[in-house]
Amino acid sequence: LRSGDVLLSNRGASIKIAVVPEQADKLVASSNFNIIRLQDGYDPYFLKAFLESPIGIHFLMGFQRGSSMIVLHPKDVKEILLPQLPTEIQREIGQGFSQADFDLKKTIEEAERVRNLKYSHLYQRMGIGEAIRLGGL
Repeated sequence: LRSGDVLLSNRGASIKIAVVPEQADKLVASSNFNIIRLQDGYDPYFLKAFLESPIGIHFLMGFQRGSSMIVLHPKDVKEILLPQLPTEIQREIGQGFSQADFDLKKTIEEAERVRNLKYSHLYQRMGIGEAIRLGGL
């Protein structure tokens, strides 16, 4: 795999999409993924955002085949028409989606931290807080 490759799950009902990061070194994809290596002029994060959009998912689901084992063939993925935007606009859009995903992750982590503090306090009031803390539960 190379930095910037887009991985697209090709088996199963759930469609998963990822971009190989810059620091990736000596990675090999399993046969459960289609590898999309983009030509110059296409931003991988823009492609990921497009494929994860309602329109992209609609296209991908339309290409899935099989009943017991759902499969997505690489030749079908090549048929998807992408919006033709300048590379810089693609990059801005891709970065915007990446930032939104990052912000969501951080918000969830903070919400979990606050919830855990509240739970801890409530467990203390129940009289079981110390047992939970000491027991590593």
